[in-house]
Amino acid sequence: MKTEINSVKSDTRSLKDEINELKKEFNSLKYWFIGSVIGILGILVAIIGLIVKIG
Repeated sequence: MKTEINSVKSDTRSLKDEINELKKEFNSLKYWFIGSVIGILGILVAIIGLIVKIG
């Protein structure tokens, strides 16, 4: 049985920096999701408005 040891690459970024980066990505995704939901709701309201106007 052969055992290999892989060295860990040294990086200057700390755990605190990584957590801050994850927070930024989460906030970006949160705003994207909220904007998408608002956009879909706007389209649905416009379609319902056209249906009510025609009907």
